[in-house]
Amino acid sequence: VEPATVNQMLTCIIEGNRPERSPEMRLAAITALNNSIEFASSNFEVQQERDALIRAMCEATQAKESKIRERAFECCAEVAEFYYNKLQPYVEVLYNLSINAIRTDQPSVGMQAIEFWNTICDQELNILADIEDGEASESELLKIIHQAAAGLIPLLLECMTKQEEDLEDEDNWNISMAAATLLESMAKVIEDQIVDLVLPFVTQNINNANWRLKEAAVMAFGMILE
Repeated sequence: VEPATVNQMLTCIIEGNRPERSPEMRLAAITALNNSIEFASSNFEVQQERDALIRAMCEATQAKESKIRERAFECCAEVAEFYYNKLQPYVEVLYNLSINAIRTDQPSVGMQAIEFWNTICDQELNILADIEDGEASESELLKIIHQAAAGLIPLLLECMTKQEEDLEDEDNWNISMAAATLLESMAKVIEDQIVDLVLPFVTQNINNANWRLKEAAVMAFGMILE
């Protein structure tokens, strides 16, 4: 795709994503942005343009319509995948928005916010493997997961206690499973650091009479065992 074409598309997308636009237009704009991130590499090299794109995503995470919020966190995950090395200035804002979504928003939005962190884990695991193979330097690892762990892990453990009541729903992906998967990925990135953050929850709840807490404790222990 020609850079000039991408520029025109992104200008229209940002224009269509303004809070005063109709929900239908905003959903179309944020969906288009989600599909365009991969092709916006030259725009992500320019701070002003990068700031504008990230701002549009962050604003969309606060939209009234859950579908727009969901798509916005999908965009954040796309940015983490393709432009991990540009994330540092935005980590605090994205952390606060995603924590809030996981804690208070609808499960579909919360799970997409969890997916944003999963994507960061994937990137950091790849960089760690490259460092080990001598193909990357330590400076390429931003250690975003290390920074977020202390705040994120208690919330994930809380999410893990929100299991489905109905056994028939066990195969349906839910926020409890999404949180457990992220906990496992974080354990691979931060290794021993995770033990002190998870073990108190395990010891406190492993014999709890409440099945949700007991099951969450067993699962959490399993996720960090390695």
